Amino acid sequence: RIQVGPEHGQHGQGDPLAFDRVLAGSNAGGGQEDLFELFRPSIEACLQGASCTVVACGGPQSGKSYSLSGFFTHGQLHGLAPRAIAALVEALGSGAGGPAVEASFFELQQDGVRDLLPKGYPEVPFRELDAPPYCELDARLTVYRCNGAGGLNRLFDTYFTGLEHRRKGTHTCFQVAIRHPDRAPAYLRFVELAWPRA
Repeated sequence: RIQVGPEHGQHGQGDPLAFDRVLAGSNAGGGQEDLFELFRPSIEACLQGASCTVVACGGPQSGKSYSLSGFFTHGQLHGLAPRAIAALVEALGSGAGGPAVEASFFELQQDGVRDLLPKGYPEVPFRELDAPPYCELDARLTVYRCNGAGGLNRLFDTYFTGLEHRRKGTHTCFQVAIRHPDRAPAYLRFVELAWPRA
């Protein structure tokens, strides 16, 4: 477990961020299935109410998008996000009475957020908080409800629409919210942080 806190004097002097696992290219394991099996406990934790974030970072051509998305046309090569979507839908089932499942996809900029789902990619206001989750996005962010029998397709549509609309070299976040009626929402996030070219 690795913890990262803000530097002295920076905003957010609360609890440090904790990473349960950090993988580099040399210790990431075998293929996409092996990577997903390392991540599966995070999905189960999210279903129980914990928020989980997967962060892929690196320079151009470093494998960030491949790790998160893979190649959708080949099942064995699906990345973490498509595998997680399928696992969530399987665990939650397609019947009524389960938690609400919502999805959004946005671009993170230095001082702003852009919604990647509607045309025109509108800017979304946000405000910083002193406690978790440290940032609150405005209600104008497009959020799709992904429950019921069509939930799997709606989650995939949301994910791949955001991928199509993102710009090269930007930071992005695909977010799935699981909202149980009796507790705070749990979030499953896939963040891609792009380092600039050297």
